[in-house]
Amino acid sequence: MDGTKVESRESCQDSPESDSAQPLFACRSTYFWPAELTVNAKNQIFESVLTQWPFDRWAEFTVLVAVSGGADSVCLVRVLNDLFRRRPDSRGHIELLYVDHGIREDSALEAKFVQNLADEQNLLAHFESVGSQAGTNRGQGLEALLRARRYEAYENIAEQIGARYVVTAHHLDDQVETILHRLFRGTGVTGLRGIPASRKINESLTVVRPFLGIRKQEILDCLEEYGQSFCRDETNFETQFTRNKIRNQLLPDLREMFGDQVEQALLRLSESAHEMDEFLGSAAESVQQAFAVTPQKIVVDKHKCHDVDSFLIRRRLYACWEQAGFSRQDMTRQKWLDAVEAIIGESTAREKEVTVFQLPGGVFVNSGERYVTFDLNRDCPT
Repeated sequence: MDGTKVESRESCQDSPESDSAQPLFACRSTYFWPAELTVNAKNQIFESVLTQWPFDRWAEFTVLVAVSGGADSVCLVRVLNDLFRRRPDSRGHIELLYVDHGIREDSALEAKFVQNLADEQNLLAHFESVGSQAGTNRGQGLEALLRARRYEAYENIAEQIGARYVVTAHHLDDQVETILHRLFRGTGVTGLRGIPASRKINESLTVVRPFLGIRKQEILDCLEEYGQSFCRDETNFETQFTRNKIRNQLLPDLREMFGDQVEQALLRLSESAHEMDEFLGSAAESVQQAFAVTPQKIVVDKHKCHDVDSFLIRRRLYACWEQAGFSRQDMTRQKWLDAVEAIIGESTAREKEVTVFQLPGGVFVNSGERYVTFDLNRDCPT
Protein backbone atom coordinates (compact mmCIF):
# COMPACT_ATOMS: atom_id res chain seq x y z
CA MET A 1 0.00 0.00 0.00
CA ASP A 2 1.39 3.42 -0.94
CA GLY A 3 1.42 6.09 1.70
CA THR A 4 3.46 7.89 4.27
CA LYS A 5 5.74 5.60 6.24
CA VAL A 6 6.82 6.52 9.74
CA GLU A 7 9.94 4.91 11.17
CA SER A 8 10.78 4.66 14.86
CA ARG A 9 13.59 3.04 16.81
CA GLU A 10 11.26 1.97 19.58
CA SER A 11 8.19 -0.20 19.29
CA CYS A 12 4.91 1.62 19.90
CA GLN A 13 6.25 5.03 20.89
CA ASP A 14 4.65 8.44 20.79
CA SER A 15 5.23 10.52 17.67
CA PRO A 16 5.34 14.30 17.55
CA GLU A 17 1.88 15.71 17.80
CA SER A 18 0.36 17.59 14.89
CA ASP A 19 -2.88 19.40 14.19
CA SER A 20 -4.05 16.58 11.90
CA ALA A 21 -3.38 13.49 13.97
CA GLN A 22 -3.40 12.20 17.51
CA PRO A 23 -0.19 10.81 19.05
CA LEU A 24 1.07 8.05 16.81
CA PHE A 25 1.92 4.56 18.04
CA ALA A 26 4.08 2.60 15.59
CA CYS A 27 4.18 -1.09 16.61
CA ARG A 28 7.40 -2.85 15.62
CA SER A 29 8.76 0.38 14.13
CA THR A 30 6.46 0.67 11.13
CA TYR A 31 3.22 2.45 10.48
CA PHE A 32 1.39 3.49 7.32
CA TRP A 33 -1.19 6.11 6.52
CA PRO A 34 -3.32 5.34 3.46
CA ALA A 35 -2.18 7.34 0.43
CA GLU A 36 -5.64 8.40 -0.77
CA LEU A 37 -8.64 9.51 1.22
CA THR A 38 -12.21 8.54 0.34
CA VAL A 39 -14.54 11.52 0.79
CA ASN A 40 -16.91 11.08 3.74
CA ALA A 41 -15.46 7.68 4.61
CA LYS A 42 -16.96 7.91 8.09
CA ASN A 43 -20.48 8.48 6.82
CA GLN A 44 -20.16 5.58 4.39
CA ILE A 45 -19.11 3.28 7.22
CA PHE A 46 -21.88 4.61 9.49
CA GLU A 47 -24.42 3.76 6.80
CA SER A 48 -22.96 0.29 6.23
CA VAL A 49 -22.89 -0.53 9.94
CA LEU A 50 -26.45 0.63 10.54
CA THR A 51 -27.66 -1.35 7.53
CA GLN A 52 -25.89 -4.46 8.79
CA TRP A 53 -26.83 -3.88 12.44
CA PRO A 54 -29.67 -1.37 13.00
CA PHE A 55 -29.05 0.84 16.01
CA ASP A 56 -32.36 0.04 17.69
CA ARG A 57 -31.22 -3.57 18.16
CA TRP A 58 -28.36 -2.56 20.46
CA ALA A 59 -29.02 0.99 21.60
CA GLU A 60 -30.24 -0.07 25.06
CA PHE A 61 -27.55 -2.65 25.83
CA THR A 62 -23.96 -2.86 27.01
CA VAL A 63 -21.76 -3.70 24.02
CA LEU A 64 -18.30 -5.21 24.53
CA VAL A 65 -15.89 -4.32 21.71
CA ALA A 66 -12.90 -6.60 21.13
CA VAL A 67 -9.89 -4.35 20.55
CA SER A 68 -6.36 -5.36 19.57
CA GLY A 69 -5.07 -1.87 18.89
CA GLY A 70 -4.94 -2.57 15.15
CA ALA A 71 -6.61 -0.46 12.48
CA ASP A 72 -9.81 -2.52 12.19
CA SER A 73 -10.75 -2.67 15.85
CA VAL A 74 -9.68 0.92 16.57
CA CYS A 75 -11.93 2.12 13.74
CA LEU A 76 -14.75 -0.02 15.14
CA VAL A 77 -14.40 1.67 18.54
CA ARG A 78 -14.51 5.15 17.05
CA VAL A 79 -17.52 4.38 14.83
CA LEU A 80 -19.64 2.65 17.50
CA ASN A 81 -18.84 5.31 20.08
CA ASP A 82 -19.83 8.05 17.65
CA LEU A 83 -23.10 6.27 16.88
CA PHE A 84 -23.93 6.16 20.60
CA ARG A 85 -23.02 9.84 20.94
CA ARG A 86 -25.49 10.67 18.18
CA ARG A 87 -28.23 9.12 20.31
CA PRO A 88 -27.64 10.55 23.80
CA ASP A 89 -31.09 9.35 24.87
CA SER A 90 -30.07 5.69 24.52
CA ARG A 91 -29.23 3.79 27.70
CA GLY A 92 -26.58 1.56 26.15
CA HIS A 93 -22.84 2.09 25.96
CA ILE A 94 -19.69 0.34 24.79
CA GLU A 95 -16.79 -1.02 26.81
CA LEU A 96 -13.48 -2.30 25.42
CA LEU A 97 -11.70 -5.63 25.87
CA TYR A 98 -8.06 -6.30 25.06
CA VAL A 99 -7.03 -9.97 25.16
CA ASP A 100 -3.34 -10.73 25.71
CA HIS A 101 -2.46 -14.21 24.43
CA GLY A 102 0.99 -14.05 26.00
CA ILE A 103 2.94 -14.82 22.82
CA ARG A 104 3.76 -11.40 21.38
CA GLU A 105 6.46 -8.98 22.44
CA ASP A 106 4.33 -5.91 21.83
CA SER A 107 1.32 -6.93 23.92
CA ALA A 108 2.12 -4.59 26.84
CA LEU A 109 2.58 -1.66 24.48
CA GLU A 110 -0.63 -2.48 22.65
CA ALA A 111 -2.48 -2.69 25.96
CA LYS A 112 -1.16 0.76 26.81
CA PHE A 113 -2.39 2.05 23.46
CA VAL A 114 -5.87 0.57 24.07
CA GLN A 115 -6.01 2.16 27.52
CA ASN A 116 -5.06 5.54 26.05
CA LEU A 117 -7.75 5.13 23.38
CA ALA A 118 -10.32 4.31 26.05
CA ASP A 119 -9.30 7.35 28.09
CA GLU A 120 -9.52 9.63 25.05
CA GLN A 121 -13.00 8.33 24.23
CA ASN A 122 -14.21 8.29 27.87
CA LEU A 123 -14.71 4.52 27.79
CA LEU A 124 -14.00 1.70 30.21
CA ALA A 125 -11.40 -0.85 29.09
CA HIS A 126 -10.88 -4.40 30.35
CA PHE A 127 -7.70 -6.45 29.96
CA GLU A 128 -7.65 -10.23 29.99
CA SER A 129 -4.52 -12.41 29.88
CA VAL A 130 -4.97 -15.91 28.45
CA GLY A 131 -1.54 -17.56 28.14
CA SER A 132 -1.54 -19.88 25.16
CA GLN A 133 0.76 -22.52 26.73
CA ALA A 134 1.79 -23.16 23.15
CA GLY A 135 5.40 -22.07 23.41
CA THR A 136 6.82 -20.85 20.15
CA ASN A 137 4.72 -23.16 17.95
CA ARG A 138 3.14 -21.44 15.00
CA GLY A 139 0.49 -22.46 12.51
CA GLN A 140 -3.10 -23.60 12.21
CA GLY A 141 -3.20 -25.38 15.57
CA LEU A 142 -2.05 -22.27 17.39
CA GLU A 143 -4.55 -20.08 15.52
CA ALA A 144 -7.42 -22.32 16.63
CA LEU A 145 -6.17 -22.36 20.22
CA LEU A 146 -5.89 -18.58 20.39
CA ARG A 147 -9.37 -18.18 18.95
CA ALA A 148 -10.82 -20.52 21.60
CA ARG A 149 -9.07 -18.57 24.38
CA ARG A 150 -10.36 -15.27 23.00
CA TYR A 151 -13.94 -16.48 23.05
CA GLU A 152 -13.54 -17.71 26.62
CA ALA A 153 -12.38 -14.21 27.55
CA TYR A 154 -15.33 -12.66 25.71
CA GLU A 155 -17.76 -14.77 27.72
CA ASN A 156 -16.04 -14.10 31.05
CA ILE A 157 -15.89 -10.33 30.72
CA ALA A 158 -19.33 -10.06 29.11
CA GLU A 159 -20.84 -11.93 32.04
CA GLN A 160 -19.07 -9.63 34.52
CA ILE A 161 -20.35 -6.41 32.93
CA GLY A 162 -23.72 -7.70 31.72
CA ALA A 163 -22.96 -7.24 28.02
CA ARG A 164 -25.52 -8.53 25.54
CA TYR A 165 -23.21 -8.27 22.53
CA VAL A 166 -19.53 -8.80 21.75
CA VAL A 167 -18.49 -6.94 18.61
CA THR A 168 -15.46 -7.83 16.48
CA ALA A 169 -13.96 -5.97 13.52
CA HIS A 170 -13.92 -8.68 10.85
CA HIS A 171 -14.34 -6.99 7.47
CA LEU A 172 -14.97 -7.87 3.84
CA ASP A 173 -11.31 -8.66 3.10
CA ASP A 174 -11.32 -11.10 6.04
CA GLN A 175 -14.39 -12.73 4.55
CA VAL A 176 -12.68 -13.29 1.19
CA GLU A 177 -9.60 -14.76 2.88
CA THR A 178 -11.75 -17.07 5.00
CA ILE A 179 -13.66 -18.43 2.00
CA LEU A 180 -10.41 -19.14 0.14
CA HIS A 181 -8.85 -20.72 3.21
CA ARG A 182 -11.80 -23.06 3.72
CA LEU A 183 -12.03 -23.84 0.02
CA PHE A 184 -8.47 -25.16 -0.05
CA ARG A 185 -9.10 -27.20 3.09
CA GLY A 186 -11.92 -29.00 1.32
CA THR A 187 -14.81 -27.45 3.24
CA GLY A 188 -18.44 -28.25 2.56
CA VAL A 189 -21.37 -25.96 1.85
CA THR A 190 -21.54 -24.63 5.41
CA GLY A 191 -17.88 -23.63 5.39
CA LEU A 192 -18.24 -21.77 2.10
CA ARG A 193 -20.71 -19.42 3.78
CA GLY A 194 -17.68 -17.78 5.37
CA ILE A 195 -17.80 -15.67 8.51
CA PRO A 196 -21.37 -15.17 9.81
CA ALA A 197 -22.54 -11.64 10.51
CA SER A 198 -23.66 -12.78 13.96
CA ARG A 199 -23.58 -15.91 16.09
CA LYS A 200 -24.90 -16.75 19.54
CA ILE A 201 -22.12 -17.72 21.94
CA ASN A 202 -24.60 -18.65 24.65
CA GLU A 203 -28.18 -17.87 25.59
CA SER A 204 -27.37 -14.34 26.76
CA LEU A 205 -24.46 -13.34 24.50
CA THR A 206 -24.16 -12.83 20.75
CA VAL A 207 -21.05 -11.99 18.74
CA VAL A 208 -21.73 -9.43 15.99
CA ARG A 209 -19.52 -8.39 13.05
CA PRO A 210 -20.92 -5.13 11.64
CA PHE A 211 -17.86 -4.44 9.42
CA LEU A 212 -18.35 -7.49 7.16
CA GLY A 213 -19.57 -5.31 4.30
CA ILE A 214 -16.65 -2.89 4.58
CA ARG A 215 -13.30 -3.15 2.80
CA LYS A 216 -9.98 -2.74 4.57
CA GLN A 217 -9.15 0.37 2.56
CA GLU A 218 -12.40 2.00 3.66
CA ILE A 219 -11.38 1.40 7.27
CA LEU A 220 -8.01 3.04 6.67
CA ASP A 221 -9.70 5.98 4.96
CA CYS A 222 -12.02 6.38 7.93
CA LEU A 223 -9.10 6.41 10.35
CA GLU A 224 -7.44 9.09 8.23
CA GLU A 225 -10.56 11.23 8.51
CA TYR A 226 -10.55 10.76 12.26
CA GLY A 227 -6.82 11.51 12.44
CA GLN A 228 -6.68 8.34 14.49
CA SER A 229 -3.49 6.34 15.03
CA PHE A 230 -3.31 2.58 15.48
CA CYS A 231 -0.84 -0.22 16.09
CA ARG A 232 0.62 -2.23 13.25
CA ASP A 233 0.99 -5.96 13.91
CA GLU A 234 4.02 -7.35 12.11
CA THR A 235 2.89 -10.94 12.78
CA ASN A 236 0.36 -10.35 9.99
CA PHE A 237 3.28 -10.84 7.63
CA GLU A 238 4.68 -14.03 9.16
CA THR A 239 4.40 -16.84 6.62
CA GLN A 240 3.93 -19.56 9.27
CA PHE A 241 0.24 -18.68 9.32
CA THR A 242 -1.78 -19.98 6.37
CA ARG A 243 -4.09 -16.97 6.40
CA ASN A 244 -1.11 -14.63 6.03
CA LYS A 245 0.06 -16.56 2.98
CA ILE A 246 -3.39 -16.19 1.45
CA ARG A 247 -3.52 -12.46 2.22
CA ASN A 248 0.01 -11.50 1.22
CA GLN A 249 0.88 -14.00 -1.52
CA LEU A 250 -2.09 -15.83 -3.02
CA LEU A 251 -4.70 -13.05 -3.27
CA PRO A 252 -2.31 -10.55 -4.94
CA ASP A 253 -1.41 -13.22 -7.50
CA LEU A 254 -5.09 -14.00 -8.14
CA ARG A 255 -5.91 -10.30 -8.58
CA GLU A 256 -3.07 -9.97 -11.05
CA MET A 257 -4.38 -12.93 -13.04
CA PHE A 258 -8.14 -12.30 -12.86
CA GLY A 259 -8.58 -8.71 -11.70
CA ASP A 260 -10.73 -7.41 -8.87
CA GLN A 261 -13.58 -9.76 -9.82
CA VAL A 262 -11.81 -12.42 -7.74
CA GLU A 263 -13.32 -11.00 -4.55
CA GLN A 264 -16.78 -10.58 -6.08
CA ALA A 265 -16.74 -14.13 -7.42
CA LEU A 266 -15.85 -15.53 -4.00
CA LEU A 267 -18.54 -13.44 -2.33
CA ARG A 268 -21.14 -14.69 -4.84
CA LEU A 269 -20.03 -18.23 -4.04
CA SER A 270 -20.55 -17.45 -0.36
CA GLU A 271 -24.06 -16.13 -1.01
CA SER A 272 -25.00 -19.21 -3.02
CA ALA A 273 -23.61 -21.46 -0.29
CA HIS A 274 -25.64 -19.56 2.29
CA GLU A 275 -28.88 -20.15 0.36
CA MET A 276 -28.11 -23.84 -0.14
CA ASP A 277 -27.09 -24.28 3.50
CA GLU A 278 -30.33 -22.74 4.74
CA PHE A 279 -32.34 -25.10 2.55
CA LEU A 280 -30.41 -28.16 3.71
CA GLY A 281 -30.71 -27.10 7.32
CA SER A 282 -34.49 -26.91 7.01
CA ALA A 283 -34.58 -30.33 5.34
CA ALA A 284 -32.48 -31.83 8.13
CA GLU A 285 -35.07 -30.77 10.71
CA SER A 286 -37.20 -33.68 9.52
CA VAL A 287 -35.03 -35.97 11.64
CA GLN A 288 -34.84 -33.62 14.63
CA GLN A 289 -36.94 -35.88 16.85
CA ALA A 290 -34.23 -38.55 16.74
CA PHE A 291 -31.67 -36.29 18.45
CA ALA A 292 -31.60 -35.24 22.11
CA VAL A 293 -29.01 -32.59 22.97
CA THR A 294 -27.75 -31.39 26.35
CA PRO A 295 -24.52 -29.55 27.16
CA GLN A 296 -21.61 -31.79 26.12
CA LYS A 297 -23.84 -34.71 25.17
CA ILE A 298 -25.85 -35.92 22.16
CA VAL A 299 -28.08 -39.02 22.21
CA VAL A 300 -29.42 -40.38 18.91
CA ASP A 301 -32.24 -42.90 18.53
CA LYS A 302 -31.13 -45.24 15.72
CA HIS A 303 -34.64 -46.56 15.12
CA LYS A 304 -35.88 -43.08 14.21
CA CYS A 305 -33.11 -42.70 11.65
CA HIS A 306 -34.09 -45.68 9.52
CA ASP A 307 -34.76 -44.75 5.89
CA VAL A 308 -33.35 -41.24 6.41
CA ASP A 309 -30.69 -40.11 3.94
CA SER A 310 -27.21 -40.16 5.46
CA PHE A 311 -26.55 -36.60 4.29
CA LEU A 312 -29.49 -35.27 6.30
CA ILE A 313 -28.25 -37.22 9.35
CA ARG A 314 -24.88 -35.53 8.95
CA ARG A 315 -26.48 -32.12 8.58
CA ARG A 316 -28.49 -32.60 11.75
CA LEU A 317 -25.38 -33.79 13.54
CA TYR A 318 -23.56 -30.57 12.57
CA ALA A 319 -26.21 -28.49 14.33
CA CYS A 320 -26.28 -30.74 17.40
CA TRP A 321 -22.48 -30.63 17.63
CA GLU A 322 -22.59 -26.88 18.04
CA GLN A 323 -25.51 -27.00 20.48
CA ALA A 324 -23.64 -29.51 22.66
CA GLY A 325 -20.57 -27.28 22.71
CA PHE A 326 -18.28 -29.76 20.95
CA SER A 327 -15.29 -28.52 18.96
CA ARG A 328 -15.41 -29.01 15.20
CA GLN A 329 -11.68 -28.44 14.90
CA ASP A 330 -10.07 -31.47 13.19
CA MET A 331 -13.47 -32.99 12.38
CA THR A 332 -12.64 -33.95 8.82
CA ARG A 333 -15.14 -35.28 6.32
CA GLN A 334 -14.09 -38.84 7.15
CA LYS A 335 -14.65 -38.24 10.87
CA TRP A 336 -18.18 -37.00 10.17
CA LEU A 337 -18.82 -40.06 8.02
CA ASP A 338 -17.60 -42.26 10.88
CA ALA A 339 -20.04 -40.55 13.23
CA VAL A 340 -22.93 -41.03 10.81
CA GLU A 341 -21.95 -44.68 10.24
CA ALA A 342 -22.32 -45.28 14.00
CA ILE A 343 -25.92 -44.10 13.67
CA ILE A 344 -27.11 -45.75 10.45
CA GLY A 345 -24.54 -48.48 9.83
CA GLU A 346 -25.69 -51.96 8.86
CA SER A 347 -26.91 -54.10 11.74
CA THR A 348 -24.42 -56.71 12.84
CA ALA A 349 -23.96 -59.05 15.76
CA ARG A 350 -21.86 -56.47 17.52
CA GLU A 351 -24.99 -54.36 18.11
CA LYS A 352 -25.64 -56.66 21.06
CA GLU A 353 -22.60 -55.05 22.64
CA VAL A 354 -21.46 -51.46 22.98
CA THR A 355 -18.89 -50.14 20.52
CA VAL A 356 -16.78 -47.20 21.69
CA PHE A 357 -14.43 -45.02 19.67
CA GLN A 358 -13.17 -41.47 19.96
CA LEU A 359 -13.51 -38.45 17.69
CA PRO A 360 -11.47 -35.22 17.72
CA GLY A 361 -12.16 -32.87 20.60
CA GLY A 362 -12.32 -35.68 23.14
CA VAL A 363 -15.78 -36.81 22.03
CA PHE A 364 -16.46 -40.52 22.69
CA VAL A 365 -18.95 -42.34 20.49
CA ASN A 366 -20.85 -45.04 22.37
CA SER A 367 -22.91 -47.12 19.96
CA GLY A 368 -25.39 -49.56 21.48
CA GLU A 369 -28.29 -51.61 20.15
CA ARG A 370 -30.72 -48.68 19.89
CA TYR A 371 -28.94 -45.50 20.96
CA VAL A 372 -25.71 -43.76 19.99
CA THR A 373 -24.25 -41.35 22.54
CA PHE A 374 -21.70 -38.66 21.73
CA ASP A 375 -20.20 -37.58 25.03
CA LEU A 376 -17.04 -36.28 26.68
CA ASN A 377 -16.82 -39.44 28.82
CA ARG A 378 -16.98 -43.15 28.15
CA ASP A 379 -20.37 -43.83 29.73
CA CYS A 380 -22.40 -46.41 27.85
CA PRO A 381 -25.61 -45.30 26.09
CA THR A 382 -28.98 -45.90 27.65
